[in-house]
Amino acid sequence: MNKKYISYMLIILIIVENAFTQSIITKTYNVDKTLANWTREKMLNAKTLHPPNKEFKVRNKAINSGEKDTISSDPVNAESEVNAPFSVGIKSEFEVNTPLPLGKLFFTLFNEDHSCTASIITTDDGNAGITAAHCLYSHGEYSNNIMFCPGYDNGTESFLGRIAVAKTSMLDTFINSLDEDYGGLKFDFNGSLQSTAGSFGWCIN
Repeated sequence: MNKKYISYMLIILIIVENAFTQSIITKTYNVDKTLANWTREKMLNAKTLHPPNKEFKVRNKAINSGEKDTISSDPVNAESEVNAPFSVGIKSEFEVNTPLPLGKLFFTLFNEDHSCTASIITTDDGNAGITAAHCLYSHGEYSNNIMFCPGYDNGTESFLGRIAVAKTSMLDTFINSLDEDYGGLKFDFNGSLQSTAGSFGWCIN
């Protein structure tokens, strides 16, 4: 399997494992207000939000922020081979440098516009995604105006455009101690986003 996608699968497996043993915090959003908030200029000026300066725990191994960036933020380019379980449904008339299941998450936190990476994951519903929890919550403040752009590449949107996030979720361990830095996304999409854009699959052995 392509190493670029292994970290995404590991994170999803950890989420499934922890979902049955820890409390999950959810928050819902006004999707119409979200889409009205974002202009192209605001998107271009959004600042990339970096992880908190602390160690992250992956199962029983602790890694620092720099190592985490190396593991989970390996860039994907147009020439990368796409392997299962990664599947992409891209319209032939549209050329995109970034696979559609990967994209940019835009949001407002402490009255500043920011961005993070997010991805679509395979679910029965077809409209779920994953991102870093620190992009959804920081120091007592929840992010708002959360919007996902599948396949977003250096200011260029894919044919799927802008999709509001209707609900977010994260483990209370992140809020309490900054552990388990990942969060779930519920996309406000008419139909199945994963059927249109593709998604990251996962399995439990």
